[in-house]
Amino acid sequence: LRCVVVVLVLEPLLFAQEARPYADADVLYLEANGHFNRGHYAQAIERYNAFLLKFPDHSKRVNVRYGLGLSLFQLKKYREAGENLNIVAAKKQCPDRPRANYFLGQSLMATGKYAEADKVLGNGIKALSNVLTVPKDKAVFQKLEQSLKVSRLGALVHLRNWEDVVKESDDLKGKAGTHAFQVSFQGALARYELKQFKEVLPLLSALKKDAKDTPYEQQSHFLLAEALRELEKVPEALEEYEAAAKIR
Repeated sequence: LRCVVVVLVLEPLLFAQEARPYADADVLYLEANGHFNRGHYAQAIERYNAFLLKFPDHSKRVNVRYGLGLSLFQLKKYREAGENLNIVAAKKQCPDRPRANYFLGQSLMATGKYAEADKVLGNGIKALSNVLTVPKDKAVFQKLEQSLKVSRLGALVHLRNWEDVVKESDDLKGKAGTHAFQVSFQGALARYELKQFKEVLPLLSALKKDAKDTPYEQQSHFLLAEALRELEKVPEALEEYEAAAKIR
């Protein structure tokens, strides 16, 4: 009888000891996500790191590292964010491959790794095309696709891959939302670099008004002046040079 009692008492104790680490993991996970959702990114990072240190083989480890990478990104710690998001994006269990690649691409852009960013953002676009969406989510996915494509276009500009910049900027025409001016300017810049001066003139002339009081204003006038000079339209070129010189 005593042996039976001992066994019955010990079994629940052993079960509780085995289950407790998983309970602790859930607590850490919920705490970290709570901090993230409230915008307390430093605290979220501390809890995510504690989880990974304590439970390196847990089934939620990829989700935890994803949260860690996003938290680091929000604090502009782009190198560390990229290191973590790179691990997440490569995993089969990646919870959101399109967005993981988007934030990884942004992190790489911020650290000057444009060729890697181009590849990663392309992976994000490809991953998004494989996601089945319901009608109510369509607008969200269209916005994400726009963000991925606009970011990739920026990487291509930094890489001076002008032919692809022309192609991608044309593809984004009418679909770039608030980035429409930036995309149009990058397309015009690419054509200028490819010495397509006749094509550049109407594009930059149309952009001049919208360029006012933006970081692109002076460059728009200068590129237009250069294109006019190349086409031997000297008086018009001088006007644009003067307009560019007045902008500080």
